[in-house]
Amino acid sequence: MKKTKIGIVGLGFVGGAVKNWFKRNSDKYDIYLYDKYKKIGSPEEINKANVIFVAVPTPFNENGYDDSAIRETLNIINNGKTVVIKSTVLPGSIDSFQSQHPKKIILFNPEFLRAKTANKDFVKPDRQIIGFAGPKGKKIAPSILKILPKAPFARVVKAKEAEMIKYFGNAYLATRVVFANQIYDLCEKLKGVDYDVVKDCVVQDKRIGDSHFEIFHEGYRGYGGGCFPKDVRAILQLGKKMRVDLGLIGAAYEINNRLINPNGKTRKIQNYFKESVDLKRSFLIEDNFLQPINAMIKMIQDCLASDNKILIAGNGGSAAEAQHFAAELVCTFMRKDRRGYPAIALNANTSVLTAWANDFEYKTVFARQVEALGRKSDVFIGISTSGNSANIIEACKTAKKSGLKTIGFLGNSGGLSKDLFDVSLIVPSNSTPRIQEVHTLLTHIICEEIEKIM
Repeated sequence: MKKTKIGIVGLGFVGGAVKNWFKRNSDKYDIYLYDKYKKIGSPEEINKANVIFVAVPTPFNENGYDDSAIRETLNIINNGKTVVIKSTVLPGSIDSFQSQHPKKIILFNPEFLRAKTANKDFVKPDRQIIGFAGPKGKKIAPSILKILPKAPFARVVKAKEAEMIKYFGNAYLATRVVFANQIYDLCEKLKGVDYDVVKDCVVQDKRIGDSHFEIFHEGYRGYGGGCFPKDVRAILQLGKKMRVDLGLIGAAYEINNRLINPNGKTRKIQNYFKESVDLKRSFLIEDNFLQPINAMIKMIQDCLASDNKILIAGNGGSAAEAQHFAAELVCTFMRKDRRGYPAIALNANTSVLTAWANDFEYKTVFARQVEALGRKSDVFIGISTSGNSANIIEACKTAKKSGLKTIGFLGNSGGLSKDLFDVSLIVPSNSTPRIQEVHTLLTHIICEEIEKIM
């Protein structure tokens, strides 16, 4: 039987769930992957597929709703392909994309997944919705439904309707969370009224149901996470543009801000912890990070077993991480009975740093030390949250010329360094402190694993 060729762009928790579904049915499908941030696949690879699912971020940033990642993706997909967008998009987006790419068929299949249970939710959906933007899309939509997990409710609708279904659901559930929090506050003030008792009785009404009534979800009040806040802000932006009064949703949004920021601060302190936890949790959902981490451990193990050394460098907070990493290797991490491992933080020698930067340039301040201290089969570790640190890039180039193995601790999309190192881990975030926190965890993982095997 001829297999259908499926492509998936974006391998976060949504794209990962799509991938796992088709992987389970590999007797029917050939799968092609592309995620530029995780350095998986390529545009050429993805264009081998006939049907391409797109699951890239559509954040709400300082400039508002941002679908630039989808637009960029559509530009690299060849004509003649069927594109199924899973990313949340504003009503009217699919129609717009279709008019800009008339030689592609663009459909919308909204996702209704929770990050923690994405794979389970994808395999056993409550509903499957396909939105089309033209007669060709309407004709092919039923065939796309057939390759997706079966749901008790399935429907082909106009793209704008499918887009609105997604925002309707998230805006309603977000408002429901705020409503529950206000009832909780009233119960507290009444004294002797237990909100949980009230809630448990109310949810027995089948018209109401029991979802999104938990007040301290993961220790927080109000709604948060990666979907509700951005989707609510996006639909409010759309309502303003269309001159439609979305006062209820807007009021709920303002109340939610007060719930998560009770003291009027920019963010509730717990939210910092949540951001950090959510980012680390993404490593549990996706298994693509295991390969580079295991490769780093093996590379460092081989280096130390051959009596070679580790050279580490970074700037600012990454400089501190370089010194931290070197200290754990030279001294001890968990084991007290092992030998010291030779490791040098290149940013720790202030005399060398200032002499070279003053007399020559800061760009090559680490490269010069790699040239002086590095030997074939040593390992150079460059730490850069942006991936664009010029002195780290130059040091890596010098290390490779000198026969050293190279490891990159990176962030964002990997920047200019993403294809430079022999092996690198790109933390999928644009928040420098959150990236640094994962880099510290990575340092600890490597040190602990090295101590176990040496």
